[in-house]
Amino acid sequence: MYYFLKASLPGLMFGKEPGLSMEEFDTRCAEELSAERMACLRKVALPVPRPPETGVFNSRLMTEFAVREQYLRTRIAERRSSHANLCKLPDPAEYFPEIDHAVAIAASADEPLEREKIIDRLRWQIIDELDCGDEFGFEALCAYRLKLAILEKYSKLDIHGNAVALTAAERKALKKRAEKVATVWM
Repeated sequence: MYYFLKASLPGLMFGKEPGLSMEEFDTRCAEELSAERMACLRKVALPVPRPPETGVFNSRLMTEFAVREQYLRTRIAERRSSHANLCKLPDPAEYFPEIDHAVAIAASADEPLEREKIIDRLRWQIIDELDCGDEFGFEALCAYRLKLAILEKYSKLDIHGNAVALTAAERKALKKRAEKVATVWM
């Protein structure tokens, strides 16, 4: 159990600054965890290996998350391939309707960043659902590291610094032109 370590970590909320970096998190964990446990924790990252190798994580949460993540990526690839008239991917061994629903919602989003946020909110929800055990154990640290990876991705984006300001008319014209171009994403 890692009571002090887990209690000393700042709370994480989707869409908010994490309060510490992955490097700082790893440093704190290295002080408390054995070398073997730390090596396992460092494997907890996005993207997860595809296909998930048996026993690679030594964590129930990560093994289950990897299965759902693979399903998610397969469904996104399937949606992309249907727009490009490519072949249908094989049916998965297990179905996750909440993932299918989120992929459909993401497909209807106008902005690519909004699509990504919808998918990451789903990942966050999956992590919360899988992290329903001991909140001070190793699994909780794995869940924290996954959530931190999601938040770090957005903190590295400089959305406003590199954005081009467009008028409403310019956005509409750009969207009209983009509709004529064949896309491979949703």
